[in-house]
Amino acid sequence: MLTIQYHDDFESVEQGWRGCTEHQTLFNSVDWCRAWWSTWGNAVGKQLNIISIYDGSEMVGVLPLYKARYPNSWGLPNNQWQIVGSHYPSGLTILSEYSDIAVRKGYGDQVTQALLEPLNKLGYATLVTPFIAPDSLLRQCLSGPIVKLSEGFGVRVGTQGEWSGYLSSLSKSTRLKTFNRRKLLESTGSVALVNQPVTSLNTFFEQLNSFHAARWGNPCFGELSQSFYQTLVGSLDKGDMLFRPVLSTLTVDESVISVLFNIEFHSVTYNIQAGFDQSFHPKLALGSLHLGYAIEEAFARQDIKHFDLLFGEGKNTFYKHNYLGNSGQLIPFSTQLAFDNYFSYCRYRLKRLIGR
Repeated sequence: MLTIQYHDDFESVEQGWRGCTEHQTLFNSVDWCRAWWSTWGNAVGKQLNIISIYDGSEMVGVLPLYKARYPNSWGLPNNQWQIVGSHYPSGLTILSEYSDIAVRKGYGDQVTQALLEPLNKLGYATLVTPFIAPDSLLRQCLSGPIVKLSEGFGVRVGTQGEWSGYLSSLSKSTRLKTFNRRKLLESTGSVALVNQPVTSLNTFFEQLNSFHAARWGNPCFGELSQSFYQTLVGSLDKGDMLFRPVLSTLTVDESVISVLFNIEFHSVTYNIQAGFDQSFHPKLALGSLHLGYAIEEAFARQDIKHFDLLFGEGKNTFYKHNYLGNSGQLIPFSTQLAFDNYFSYCRYRLKRLIGR
């Protein structure tokens, strides 16, 4: 019989958490969640509550939550729980996708059943599950009413096949932007693709923010976001990290024209952020070219099974859809608001109806 424990710290669960590798992504790993909490935990003013599930003395599942108690618009107590890694709807923090329960191999169904009753007895009025995917175990644990707050898509490319086959399955225009225009790029000067050392993280982010501000009007990483990634990268010193940050720069004649920030975790490369000099050449889509180099590298490596472009659209179009090819998967994400009972749900609907 599985048992449930509750924790308000990461140290007591770290070792067991690392062993829960099924349904574990970068975003619900112990290192990501701990870095997020140390960066924004005080700012959001919440109470940490990590739910762990055990089979005897062995941890077989973990769900990191934090709880807030604040008055709603009617002055009544309103307990809202959220997943460690996101703070909806403020946009105060970075985004963490694939909300889910991390479980030990073969324990998915058992952990889901074990969590049904404890979750429904925790006393939350609402539980926010941001960027939850269709195959999430967490979905199966929510038995009350659910409201979908937002939705969108991400793209994940399988990289275990042949790069040439994948490339040929892309549209002509995508092949042109991603691969064929490399010759044009090479005609502009000496091209180099270099992964910078993690000690250059601050300089790398300065360049990334500069490109992003020129294209979007604002930097992509503020001080707290940069502090978060510094903390996350600092976890490498523990020697038990399963991820590798990749600070990729594309240069021409030693001048940086594009940067790509990826993180490798388990067998997945997550494309976190990108920036490029949009004024470099009118016929070159530097972001697409740089992304093409990164995806090709993933295909060439035996230890990488997927290249994940994650949630979100581009400035003008949903460009990620162009990279589906013959091995890509379109992943529907949704942010949901789960209620512990129908009274809470009806109160929410009434509040929306009267516009309060």
